[in-house]
This record gives sequence, structure tokens and C-alpha cells, in this order.
Amino acid sequence: MPETQTNGAAPPAQAGAGPSPYEQAVIREIKNWKTPSDSVLAKAARWGSTFFFRSTRLFYKIPGVQGLIETGMGALLKRTAKATQRTIDDEKFRLLDGYQAAGLDVNSLGEIATLDLQAVESQAKGIRAKYGALASVEGAATGYVGLAGIVPDVLALTALGLRTASEYALHYGYDPTTDDEYLHLLEVLDYASNIVAPSDEKPYDCDASPTVQLSAQAREQVLKAGVREAAKSIAGRLVRNKIGQFVPVTGAAVGSGLNLLFITRVSTAARMCYAERFLERKYGVEIETL
Repeated sequence: MPETQTNGAAPPAQAGAGPSPYEQAVIREIKNWKTPSDSVLAKAARWGSTFFFRSTRLFYKIPGVQGLIETGMGALLKRTAKATQRTIDDEKFRLLDGYQAAGLDVNSLGEIATLDLQAVESQAKGIRAKYGALASVEGAATGYVGLAGIVPDVLALTALGLRTASEYALHYGYDPTTDDEYLHLLEVLDYASNIVAPSDEKPYDCDASPTVQLSAQAREQVLKAGVREAAKSIAGRLVRNKIGQFVPVTGAAVGSGLNLLFITRVSTAARMCYAERFLERKYGVEIETL
């Protein structure tokens, strides 16, 4: 359902003012993204992912490994994510400056909701390439040393993934430093980290603000539990993805490639979901009806 307006968002577009041609094209793109492809290539990719997933599960059968990764790494990852979020405030001012430099009268995140999606996405271009390059270099450097590089790699990759998703959130008019958006960002990272997913992986659900109707106490409990579980899941999945990085030197290629793939998945999920939420907020109806 269309989300409650936050961040000073503008009211839905006036009746009769439908999506622009560019917005209609993005709506089709979002719907296609949510529908798994049945092409031969897509089926082969899902089969390969399932095979690798089943192979790496053997690693998790070693006594104590899964608990150590999900609990210990999950706690480290949660602290890393929080520290990263504290660096986002300066990005807000740079973002607004970018809109104004493009001749758009935008002085707050809420005012972004009045723009055509094409203007928004013209400002957001380059995010994937910037963080993909950084993640690839970082993965090659930590992958070169093999097993010893996995923990710092996972933490650094999480920080880069969170920065990537946060920048998309900002460009579409959402404040990633709020508790609800922070949880939504972690859910995007959790989806993206499922690189070696089984073939029956379900499309990502972009619905946000799950705590909006809860009492303050219940909301806080749901948010804490959500952050804790998301951090554990991301940590477990990213370490599982990195098993091929255990071998020094050759691990550089694995680390670089997996990191680039992770940031690509983060970028795609963040763009699709924030575009969907942007359009639903702008027009006041679910995207399926646009």
C-alpha cells in the first residue's frame, strides 16, 4: 500500500496528472524486475547459484561455525553499519547543491517528491559505478591475503553497500538516518547479499515503514529485532559468498568479482525500490495500478 508521507513529502499528484513517459518506462522496468525471468540463461544462472549454495552449506556444518559467523560477525557488522550512517548527514547538503546546480528548485528532501522521476534519476546516475569500483578494488586487496582478509572485507563491503543504498535513498527524497529507513537499507543489503541464493528465491518486497502503525514501545522492539536479524543474515551470507576467497592470491579475483556483484545488486534493488516508493508517494496509489 502507498506509504505514509514522511520527510516533508509533497501531497500526491493532482487527479488526472498521470506518470510521464519516462516514469511509465521505469514502472515497466520495476514490474519486470519483480518477475523472475524464464529464459534459458536465467535458469542456468539460478541452477549454478543453487549448486554453489549447496556446496558452501557444507562449510556451515562444521560445529560452531554458523553461530560464530552470525552472532560475532553480525554484531561487528551492526556497529559498522551504525558508524557508516553517522557519515550521511554531509551527503544531504551535497545532494541538494547538486539539484540546485541543475536548475531545480529543491531546498529539502521533501521537495524532491514534486519532481519528475527523470530529473531524480539524472542526479542519481553514477552511484553504482562509483561504489562498484571502490568495492572491486577493496575486494581484490583483501582477497589477495586469503582467509585473513575476509573479516575486514565483509565489514568494508557492508559499509560500501550501506553508503550505496543511502545515496539512492537521499536522491529519491528519503532520509536514511531515520530508524525506519535504516532498517529498510539493511533489508536491501540482506537481499543483495543473497548472491548464491537457491533457485526459488522470491522477488524482493519493497514495501517499507512496517512499524508506522505500532505504539512507540512496540515499534522500538520491532526495529531492534529487525536490525539484529538483518545484520546476522547479511554477515552469514557475505561470509558464505567469500568461501572461494580462502585461497591467497587467487582470492583477489574472487573478492573483486563478488564485491562488484554485491554492489550491483544493492544498486539495482535500491534504485527499483526507491523509484517504486517515489512513484507511489507521488501518485498516491500502488505501482501495480499505474
